[in-house]
Amino acid sequence: MPPLRARSLRATTRRWTTLTLSTALAATTMLTVQPAPASADSCPSGMDWDLLHWSSSGSRTYRAYIFEDISSVPTFNVSDSRVAVNNLDSPISVTFTSSKSQTFTLTASTSMKGTLFEVLEASVDTSITMSRTTQIGVSVTATVPAHSTVQGDYGVRAYDVTFRAITVIKYDSPFLSRPACDYSGPETHTVNAPTTVEGWRVRQL
Repeated sequence: MPPLRARSLRATTRRWTTLTLSTALAATTMLTVQPAPASADSCPSGMDWDLLHWSSSGSRTYRAYIFEDISSVPTFNVSDSRVAVNNLDSPISVTFTSSKSQTFTLTASTSMKGTLFEVLEASVDTSITMSRTTQIGVSVTATVPAHSTVQGDYGVRAYDVTFRAITVIKYDSPFLSRPACDYSGPETHTVNAPTTVEGWRVRQL
């Protein structure tokens, strides 16, 4: 499989989705890709390059990333929590309502965020988003068994993603016969990637 190369960032429209009370998180996702070319002066093809610098002489410097060994673990980003304790001998019904709003963003570096988003959306989950702000006033009803405690967490489904990133710097100049590239890394990163899937997670403690 060729290296994953991020395409240009595009606007995406996401619809709001509410989680059920017993949302099941999927198993760990693993994707392995091949490393960058070994030659220090060989530039990879099919990349979308970010222009870093240009000069009046016509020289240009670009940057791109190649991502390897992407693995993801489903998680849940909590913006608000509620607890109901039932000390009675019979079950009770409770209603949890979200009253706090929080914004979750893709926690990658600024320079890498846009290109990484495209890769994660394509290889991990199409519902991954750059940023998600949770709502307030969303309610859910739960049953608390006798002599037990139930906790309700409001938030968004997310992924903790680990990957290795190779940084490629390309030099293009009228004084060179062809562009030349330098490679650095790979460096291992772990980021949190929120999704558009929002709602309550209710569980008995």
